[in-house]
Amino acid sequence: MNLANYFFGQFLEKKEEIKHVVHQSFILVIPHLFRIAIIGFLLPVAIYVMFSELLLFCVFWMIVSFVKLLMIFYTWYYDSWIITDRGVIDIKSANLFDISSTRIEYHMIEGISYSVSGFWATVIRYGDLTLEKLGSGTAVTLKKAANPAKAENILLKNQEKYMEFRTMQDHHTLRE
Repeated sequence: MNLANYFFGQFLEKKEEIKHVVHQSFILVIPHLFRIAIIGFLLPVAIYVMFSELLLFCVFWMIVSFVKLLMIFYTWYYDSWIITDRGVIDIKSANLFDISSTRIEYHMIEGISYSVSGFWATVIRYGDLTLEKLGSGTAVTLKKAANPAKAENILLKNQEKYMEFRTMQDHHTLRE
């Protein structure tokens, strides 16, 4: 998880450890990448082959397409949940300059659920993950998350470990 620590380190507290990162299913990004590959790279090459004097235009077109490709990947990567040893950090990224994060500590989680609906969602294994906050009645959802059953299982195990640690810590404090 060193790479995840590098990219998501700005969202972590001191000595917080990343246990798992949940992204949207990458398969859902492939149609966008395919479209950019055709329109952004193959089309300019075809134009250049037919009209070689348009080299600068074609190169500029490919550079813009490459930047668009990076933006799609960036948005996909940063629209995620970070499951840590202390809670869940929900990161939303609309674009390069619009990132927000919400931290939900394990003791503030009332419920965790996921839903997979549709043939392709079942085959590809993606669905919606939902966390319900204790007392507020609000829910945080990651749409089209990759393998939501596994993510829910990891989240529940880490929540259980955290609650056991916190109970032991409270018990130790009361004894003193």
